[in-house]
Amino acid sequence: QAWKVPGQSVVESLTDDARRRFAALLVRHLMSFGTKLLQFDLLRTDRPEKTQDKHSVRTPLGAFLSTAPWFPMEDPHGTEFVALRDAWLITDRRTGPKHVPRAIDEIVDLVSPESTAIKILTAEPYGLRVWRDKGTAAARLEALALVCEDFAHQDRQNFRNHYEQAWDDLLECGGQLTKDAHLVVERSGGFGCLAGGDPAPRVYLRTPRTADVVKLLVETGEAVLVSRKDPPTEALLDTINA
Repeated sequence: QAWKVPGQSVVESLTDDARRRFAALLVRHLMSFGTKLLQFDLLRTDRPEKTQDKHSVRTPLGAFLSTAPWFPMEDPHGTEFVALRDAWLITDRRTGPKHVPRAIDEIVDLVSPESTAIKILTAEPYGLRVWRDKGTAAARLEALALVCEDFAHQDRQNFRNHYEQAWDDLLECGGQLTKDAHLVVERSGGFGCLAGGDPAPRVYLRTPRTADVVKLLVETGEAVLVSRKDPPTEALLDTINA
């Protein structure tokens, strides 16, 4: 038996509205059946148990969930469908990061942090990322960097809160930045996204005693990392230069 759900093979040809409803259907399926239909075992049943050469194989449904661009994400520009590893579950609509693409409300309304569906989708081999999970700190920093220039003046404190929290979580967990990571730096008109290069660009870190110097650096176009007023300077330097 090949376990699939109706529409799985044609979903990418459907309308966006139909694809959103299909995604909600998949989440409801996981809530009802769990992992029961996501994999099966291949083994030599004609042999003694210790020599049956047992292998677990993903079903067509399991492979679809982990690799296909079925998960609906939305931002101010519209809806896109991505593979689970590229998706974010952000449950706080009021204080969540603006402009970062997130799971649509229909999906968020279906799940809770302890739901069966979330436990499956955030585990291997699926990899849905939860914004509040400290283990996603490096990915959060990168996601925020890629949208930092979209933030209007009134939304900049929202951005700072999330960017500073992501740095706190990364340093607390002893994590590393993602490969080819971007940094968010202060600009006279807002924030800027800074990529690495050869030679590596110079980035300044603020300290409690350098407020006036930081202001001058920003006004002259130098790159000053967005951070707390009293950041753990040594830990930041080690992580950025690693």
